[in-house]
Amino acid sequence: MVDRSPIPGGQVPRPPAHRNPPPTGRSPIPGRPPPHLPPSFRPTKRGASCCKICCCCFLVTFLLILLLLTVAGGLIYLYHPKPPSFRIQSCKISAVHVAAKPEGTYFSAAVSAAIQLTNPNEKLMYRYGETYVGITVGDDKDTDMGSTTLPGFEQAGLTTTTLKVETSVKDELLDKREEERLPKQYEDKSLKVNLEVTTTVGIETMGLKIGMLNVAASCQGMTLKDIQSGNASPDCTIRTLHNLITVHTRV
Repeated sequence: MVDRSPIPGGQVPRPPAHRNPPPTGRSPIPGRPPPHLPPSFRPTKRGASCCKICCCCFLVTFLLILLLLTVAGGLIYLYHPKPPSFRIQSCKISAVHVAAKPEGTYFSAAVSAAIQLTNPNEKLMYRYGETYVGITVGDDKDTDMGSTTLPGFEQAGLTTTTLKVETSVKDELLDKREEERLPKQYEDKSLKVNLEVTTTVGIETMGLKIGMLNVAASCQGMTLKDIQSGNASPDCTIRTLHNLITVHTRV
């Protein structure tokens, strides 16, 4: 017979493996605090920084351009600078050889020329970089006579500098028109000589150096007869600032 007598205290005994649940009013376990980064590793606003850098670069560039324009304007006002002049002092074509072959007529020759550069300014010194000189002959610059590169140099005011130019051409193929005209014009000294000069030019005055600017000069219309007699008066064109400034001279 089962004993159904009440248990003292009114509580039913629990098994040995039973655990009491945690009290509902207990606060949760706090998580780990966020890592503390040093100031150098903290994220910054990149947009504002890039904007400041761009503004500073623009301002510095603008001030430099303004300074250069001011200096250039002052020099122009004080000294009235004039461009250099070019003149072919002498030109000799030697070792001329014309050979007719089945595929065409070939031309070989050597050129020895002297080019005079004059600085017409009294208080301005010109500084030249490497100078490229190319020579062609013919009414339309038909025949190439070679080219050379000369080292840079300085030219004081009111002085003249002579450049020695040595070029040559070997086995240059002539077209029909050149084949007919070139030997005849060479014999009667009516052959026209054309000069192409490309260099960089800077200005120096009172220790202040300005430049360098790319300068291209082209002289044409001189015959061998005029050059040898000293009566050559070539039509020269000087270009600079990417052809924005063009000066036509006749020496």
